[in-house]
Amino acid sequence: MELFNLSSELLSNHPEIWEWAAKGMAMTFGKVLGETVINTAKTGGEKIIDGTSQLAQSTQDLFFKVAKKYVENYANRHATFKVLGMAKPVTLDDIYIKVNFEHNRIPKYQTLDDQEQLFRQRDLRDQEGKDGMKIANQEPYLMVLGHPGTGKSTFLRKVGLEALKWQKGDYDHPLIPVLLELRRFSKKETYNLIEEIAKEFNHCGLSDYQKNTEKLLDDGKLLILLDGLDEVPTERLSEMNTAIRNLLDRYDKNRFIVSCRIAAYHNFASFQRFSDVVIAYFDDKQIELFINKWFASHNQPEWGQQCWQKLKSSDHQATEELTRTPLLLTLLCILFKNKGEFPNERATLYERAIATLLDEWDASKEISRSAPYKGLDTKRKEILLAEIAYQNFIKDNLFFQQGEIAQEIEIILKEISKEDQLINGKAILKTIEEQHGILIDRGDNTYSFSHLTLQEFLTAKQIIDNDDQIDLKNIVNDHLFDDRWREVFLILAGLKKADNLLKLMKQKTDSLINDCVKLKDLLTWAENIVDPSDGEITLVGKRSIAIAYALALANALANAEAYDIANAYALAEALADLISYLQWSQQSQIYQGVNLTPLIDSLQQLKAEISDDNQSDQSIISDQKFQQILEELLSAFHLTPDLLSFSASELHQISNYLKANYLILQCKESAVRCTPQTWQEIEGEMLLPLNNLT
Repeated sequence: MELFNLSSELLSNHPEIWEWAAKGMAMTFGKVLGETVINTAKTGGEKIIDGTSQLAQSTQDLFFKVAKKYVENYANRHATFKVLGMAKPVTLDDIYIKVNFEHNRIPKYQTLDDQEQLFRQRDLRDQEGKDGMKIANQEPYLMVLGHPGTGKSTFLRKVGLEALKWQKGDYDHPLIPVLLELRRFSKKETYNLIEEIAKEFNHCGLSDYQKNTEKLLDDGKLLILLDGLDEVPTERLSEMNTAIRNLLDRYDKNRFIVSCRIAAYHNFASFQRFSDVVIAYFDDKQIELFINKWFASHNQPEWGQQCWQKLKSSDHQATEELTRTPLLLTLLCILFKNKGEFPNERATLYERAIATLLDEWDASKEISRSAPYKGLDTKRKEILLAEIAYQNFIKDNLFFQQGEIAQEIEIILKEISKEDQLINGKAILKTIEEQHGILIDRGDNTYSFSHLTLQEFLTAKQIIDNDDQIDLKNIVNDHLFDDRWREVFLILAGLKKADNLLKLMKQKTDSLINDCVKLKDLLTWAENIVDPSDGEITLVGKRSIAIAYALALANALANAEAYDIANAYALAEALADLISYLQWSQQSQIYQGVNLTPLIDSLQQLKAEISDDNQSDQSIISDQKFQQILEELLSAFHLTPDLLSFSASELHQISNYLKANYLILQCKESAVRCTPQTWQEIEGEMLLPLNNLT
């Protein structure tokens, strides 16, 4: 009822479009079926077409009634959108984003190495593709391919909706759209597509609908949309292919669009006349537009920009990777809508994404798929995928060969199920690719996870679920300073109580202090220079501010000769920023034993001496004066050039130390649970030299 009310609202909001659509369809009915239907309806022998080549009024009234009913039926079934537990449906036009197709089915990258490099960077964006609707207008027979959740079904529905609008839509051909969801015929004894098309016209009251459907087909007046070839049971796929080929061969004046998942499409002979296209991943513009339209359709337009801005922040880089497909982007919008924020425990988000791909998406479409192995239920698939993800992530294998992964599958499943040892790893790999899209073929029998984020989540899950076999301490010691493990640690914190993880991370981080004397000296300086009194900023916060200032000075010292001090305006801006920082530090009680007043006065005087309109090539201040400023900054904070002179190795260790501390803070934010006492101890000892740790 909810969907019916929404589609009725859609029709009433633009009555002129649908009135035009019904009239256009009625004209087609009249020209193709006129005499047959008039005779059947016993309306007498009046002319079907009047002297002006228009439908006679009585004929027009008859066909308009049928056409209007067809439009209503189509809108009721295909013009609304509701997936993944959305609280309410929305109209397709309200949220639809223009679909682009890749230039061809061949991967756009020159080599697998290129693909892997982009995969590591979480860059799934394609080259600028071709407008999907334009391709649909150009190609009479189109095969639309894509990974799960990329919007294949939505695209077919949209093309049909535009065709239904007749000349007021974006589809250029005056055809009647007929959309058949192929999964709905799986239990039928035979696949009779002509009969299924005819039923669409029976529902709208067309008399002698079977005969008249064939007449419409004979005259090429239909746009036949066949959705979900991959959703046909495997054992009956050949039968469906034959049915589609026979339909096309017999009625090739009509236009055809078929959709199928990439992995399930084997370039059957049935589709040699079709042009193959692949739906491209969303780019940033499409993602932002989808988010804004989605929240606007839920009467929360202000949340759209909030969602987009948070998604583009550095904290959500891995989350953003999932938004390249409409299905997972919709999931993110739903989760954001609940709280106006993404879940702090990112593991919650990724777990939902995995569940959606493994089970919920097919279940929501009432698809029942066959399995090559009877014991391979959803739980076993997750166990299998987690093992594959972990074993390959440990070895830094993001791309792996089909033979290797098939062998892993066989070994793992034989361990899970002792009673069945006859397991075909390649068949199971292909099934997982076809049905869920979590593992995908990158070409040349090379596979990877569809998203790096999913491999990271499953790796973390394998570690947590097998803590009796996988030593978490070894994971921390071996990988804490490896940037590619950052997301795994954040997920680990969200899968289980994080006390032990955070303690191990802190221990490993502090081990760097003994290995780097300069780091220990820097931490000792920071501990002594900050004001220990209570305030809005915590002690660890003050220490981090002091260290950041010291490193900025170290950079200035190391690059003093490279500084361009000829531009008066730029120098004045730099001095203004420095003065503001020193004034803020004074007000916020960041430092102790530091008299900032004379330093601020000196810098303000220097700034006043610099004329904004002095743009000559001559230096505004001498090198000697520049060095004097640096010396004053060092002296005020009890720093020496020697303390701030770092070798490349020392800088690397200091960088690792600071990044690891920041990661600990992020893990605390992502933690599903952390004992307050544990965190109080960890935070209190952060950025302190070892001799001051309890």
